[in-house]
Amino acid sequence: MNKKQAIIDKALLNVNTLLSRLKQKTAKVKTTKNGTVLVLPDGAKRELKVFSAMTPAQLTRHLPALAAASICVFADYLTPGVAETLLHHDVAFADTAGNMHLRYGDSVILVQHCPKPPELQRQERVNRGWGTAGLKIVFLLLVEPAALNWTYRRIAAMAGCSLGAVNNAISDLLDQYWLQKLDGILRWTDKQKTIARWCETYQRNLLPKIGCVRYAGDTLSIPDGVPLLWSGEKVAADLGLLNTSNAVGWRWGNIAKAVSRNRWQEAPKGNIEVREAFWPGSRDLQGQIPWLLIYADLLATNDSRCLEAATTIYQRYLETMT
Repeated sequence: MNKKQAIIDKALLNVNTLLSRLKQKTAKVKTTKNGTVLVLPDGAKRELKVFSAMTPAQLTRHLPALAAASICVFADYLTPGVAETLLHHDVAFADTAGNMHLRYGDSVILVQHCPKPPELQRQERVNRGWGTAGLKIVFLLLVEPAALNWTYRRIAAMAGCSLGAVNNAISDLLDQYWLQKLDGILRWTDKQKTIARWCETYQRNLLPKIGCVRYAGDTLSIPDGVPLLWSGEKVAADLGLLNTSNAVGWRWGNIAKAVSRNRWQEAPKGNIEVREAFWPGSRDLQGQIPWLLIYADLLATNDSRCLEAATTIYQRYLETMT
């Protein structure tokens, strides 16, 4: 049995188990010439879209199409943030954990916050292209398109990694077909899929290893010359996409002047999180955190409001990224 069919069978079983308890007709999955559909108890049909993993990054790519049509999403697991966003857009869904949202006739079924199944808890093997050093390298290659054809030594210097790490990461990316070499020139096989993969593995493999300090206070102003730039929720708020006092900043040096001017106080649960940059301080970001990292930091919150903002940022700044 392939993975897609296994997801359909398990998610459908969860749906029908609940429907049976409610003494309602069961749902069915049928294959038609136009694709696969879910037939609900009242006979209404929903086009079925199956995802092995509907991650926040995938959600932002697919949400406009999902929200515009009569679709039901089946997935192995939907995080609370992803499920909440689908619910907000009235997209039907069910996963193998038991989470579901279905509307038919006058009935509404909603089950949320079922935990991730144990069999999905096992982390996949991390190859060198997606380990800690690999993620730093891929980040550089994604946000600096010309970097794909820099020397390995220059890539290492700008990513803050060893020369060996660059060689290993690029070799793995070529082996896994994330990269391809045509006429001696490196190119992404599918840059949008690479962006999604980077965001997912950044949250799991790189972000937990990054040092940070939390402060309580207001983000009024950053003095000139202070090595600190905003990301995530703060940028989304400045764009009018969020109303929040939370902020994530990245620093690559001493920020004492910013702390003093804004009268920030260290606080374990403060609204301002300042992270240590994972790139060299010598790298010039030209006054702004790359949109890829802003997007990834919003996804990492797993908050439905932030996922909405991330969707907009993806559409504005990343969807056509070449």
